[in-house]
Amino acid sequence: MTVATVDMDCDRVESHKQSAFWAYTGVKGYQPEVAVWGGGPGRACDGVPHGNVPADKDPLSCTQAAFAQLPRP
Repeated sequence: MTVATVDMDCDRVESHKQSAFWAYTGVKGYQPEVAVWGGGPGRACDGVPHGNVPADKDPLSCTQAAFAQLPRP
């Protein structure tokens, strides 16, 4: 059996753009997504969700893109 670990996380990045939304932390900004391989070469997926939406709107797309880039055994 082959096992792969992909860790996905989101963060808030402050922005002064007029289109940015207020975050619960009290600053305006965006929430980029990042997925990394556990013990792998680095990032497997990164990006900002389309439009000014919370990162938890569609985490499956980034996760699927990360797994699609894993090397085949």
